[in-house]
Amino acid sequence: DETATVTVTTPTFTRTGAVFSAFVTYPEKAVKLYYVVEDHMLNDYGAAELMAGVLDGTSSAMTEVDLTGKANPFEISTKAKVNIARPVENVAHLFVLLENGKVSPLVTSESVTVSLR
Repeated sequence: DETATVTVTTPTFTRTGAVFSAFVTYPEKAVKLYYVVEDHMLNDYGAAELMAGVLDGTSSAMTEVDLTGKANPFEISTKAKVNIARPVENVAHLFVLLENGKVSPLVTSESVTVSLR
């Protein structure tokens, strides 16, 4: 559903625990949120492949959140992708499932630099 708008704030990185977090605003009719934090951007094919795998049950690459009773915006928080030798850019890829069974387009957050130094 191209009209379903999902937005994500500029993410933050907390060195203690190596945590990536951001707030996601989702449509009122959203029932589930799917997200993953990666150290790379996705092209259109990669995005479609990621979403299809999650929706058809052949992939568990994304975290699923039941949005029933959740705050809007909702905070996603997970372990960041790290490399001890060098800084790494992290981004969140996410979409929502609507109550009518349609999905929003995949949204990618801005990147945040993750460094353990």
